[in-house]
Amino acid sequence: MPVLAYLTGRRTIRAQPLLWAFTAVFVTGSVLAIARGLAVETWFPSTVWLVLLGVLPWLTGRYWRQYQELLHAGWERAERLEHEQRIIAERERLRERARIAQDMHDSLGHELALIAVRAGALQVAPGLDGRHRDAAAQLRRGAAEATEHLREIIGVLREDTATGPDAPDGRDRAGGAGGGVLAEHA
Repeated sequence: MPVLAYLTGRRTIRAQPLLWAFTAVFVTGSVLAIARGLAVETWFPSTVWLVLLGVLPWLTGRYWRQYQELLHAGWERAERLEHEQRIIAERERLRERARIAQDMHDSLGHELALIAVRAGALQVAPGLDGRHRDAAAQLRRGAAEATEHLREIIGVLREDTATGPDAPDGRDRAGGAGGGVLAEHA
């Protein structure tokens, strides 16, 4: 009986039906013992044995089951927390990567734009011979190509690369600065 009670404690999920069963056996046994006129010395040891051989092994089995469930839940929680920490670290790494990409785009893009503007100004400067105008035009084209190449590289580094007709790329700001802007979509 103790082994059966222990295994029942380990296997059952809900305790209430078994507690009701133990209570029913105890009450029925007590009522029958009193109804039959048995002395307390006769039926009380049977009740103690019921508790020792039935209830205590059942409680031990139940305790062991709950302990194993808590242990398993603790390991699952630890794994889940480690996974969440890896996700947070990856998110922070991507955020830092995007920040670096934005900084690179801002600083290098600005410098390349200045080079292109200065080369364009040099290209239309009066008194410059044709050979120097061609060199200034090549410099301006090279700076524009480098800016486009930078845009492609930064697009790879950014986590939220926006493309399409709604993507902000500076054309609106350039047009609003007072100059004419001709934009062609490839």
